[in-house]
Order: sequence, then C-alpha cells, then structure tokens
Amino acid sequence: MPAAPRWLSFLLPRACLACGECLGPGIEEPLCRSCAAGMLPVPEERCCPRCGVVLPAPPHPLSPRCPACAELPDTFNRAASAFQYRGTAGRLLRSLKYRRDSAAAVFLAREALPAARRFALLADPAPTIAVPVPLHPWREFRRGYNQAAELSTRLAEGLALEHEPYALNRAFTWRPQVRRRTPEERLQRIRGAFRPHLPGRVAGRAVLLVDDVMTTGATVAWAASALRGAGASAVWIFTIARAGAAAPKGALPLPPAPPA
Repeated sequence: MPAAPRWLSFLLPRACLACGECLGPGIEEPLCRSCAAGMLPVPEERCCPRCGVVLPAPPHPLSPRCPACAELPDTFNRAASAFQYRGTAGRLLRSLKYRRDSAAAVFLAREALPAARRFALLADPAPTIAVPVPLHPWREFRRGYNQAAELSTRLAEGLALEHEPYALNRAFTWRPQVRRRTPEERLQRIRGAFRPHLPGRVAGRAVLLVDDVMTTGATVAWAASALRGAGASAVWIFTIARAGAAAPKGALPLPPAPPA
C-alpha cells in the first residue's frame, strides 16, 4: 500500500497509535512525544543470559541462568525481547491482541527489528525459519487472528527468514483466570499444550520462535519443546516485550562448583 502524501497530514492530522491524541498538522511520527518516551528498550546488559528477563543488576559472567528461569525446562537455547512490557509497548500489544490493531503490529515489528537482528546474528546455529506461538483453534477462530503470527510474518520478512505459521498446533488452552496461578502451576498446566503440525518444515533447522510477550516463559518453553520434538536443531525465542518479576537484588550468584 503506497504511503499517504505528505500534504494529507496537514488536512487530516494523525492520531497517536498508543493514546489517540491528535499529533497536529504535518506530524508524521506514529506516537506522541509522551508515548514515544514510554517505549522502554530492554537493557541488554542487565538481562538474564538465558531467559532475557530484566534484572536489578548485571548478571555474573559465569552465571548461566537466573532464579526466574531456573525451573524452566531446557527446551530452548536463549530468549530475548526488544522492549519492556510496561509502558507504551504493553499498551500497543494489548491493542494488537484485543482490537487487531494492524498499525500497531506494523509499528512494533519495525521497532523491534534491530533487536531481533542483533539476537539472530549472535545465534549459533543461526535461525533460518520463523515460527509464531500458536493460539488454540477455537480462540483464534473467535478472535479472527493470531497476534504472534501478525508479528512473526513481519519479523521474518525483515530478517530474510522463511516463515511457517502452521508449524505448531495448540491442543488446549486455559481460561483467563488460570493466568493468575503461580509460575510453577502455569508451567505444569501448559505442559503438552503444543504439538508439531508440520515436522518436516522444522526438522534439522534452527528456529526463531516468536511471540508477543514473555512473562514466566512457560508458554514459549513448551512450544520450544514441541519444536525440538519435531527435530529442530535449535530454538531461539524472540518476543516484542518482556514482562515478569526480576531476580532478587545484586548480581547473580556463581554457579555451583562441579563435584570433586
């Protein structure tokens, strides 16, 4: 779709994608100044080297994981996100998720692309195919779309990866109130929720698994498990935003010494 001519923004001023405030004539930026300042990048130097959660202090160089992901199964290589869920990114993701705001999907994927590119460049083996976390068919039917697929198709194009939106199936889902359970309960309840649908598309390949937001990591960990079960050689997880509690204050402890 061709871009609107510049003069049109003088006749019909745009509204901020996040808050709806009129941006004024001639302004072509998608966000107002306040909402733009609320796009909070993930501080990569303070992220867990495995699950990507933002920590109060930089992790110890020899610490392989943080308390937030110590209980997650070893089904994926690493996870990373572009933005913190609090602030404008979270507001836009909720608009995409519940109102199918396609403009938010375009904006978020574009803004997250540099972080996704840095993550993919450091991955070894490098991903060659992008797969979104699926919704349960009934939920996708009622909603009319899968927000993770809306994002992954754009990220795949920007990263020059193949895109396979149907590599996984979701066998069951949970009621919204179940999300209030503890991380341990969520991890157990969602176990086995994902099944490979097109194993031949991912067998022997490194996969970039894409979702909108990562909280406890239970969903993406078991989705990655299904991909590994289909023969994926590696699974790298990338989400637009990262939520969840940070680890206790201070640098992460050193890993335990090996037995003598």
